[in-house]
Amino acid sequence: MSNQEISDSLYISLQTVKDHVHRIFTKTGVKNRVQLTNLVDRGDS
Repeated sequence: MSNQEISDSLYISLQTVKDHVHRIFTKTGVKNRVQLTNLVDRGDS
C-alpha cells in the first residue's frame, strides 16, 4: 500500500504514516519497502 492508502484506511494523517515508516526503516536498517519485505521474509524461514 502507498502511504496515502495506509493513512486513509487507518484514519490517521499522512505525516503520521511517514513518521512511523521512517522509524521502522531506521530501526531495521533498511532503506525501502523492498528491503523491509526481504528482511521479514527471511525471518519467516
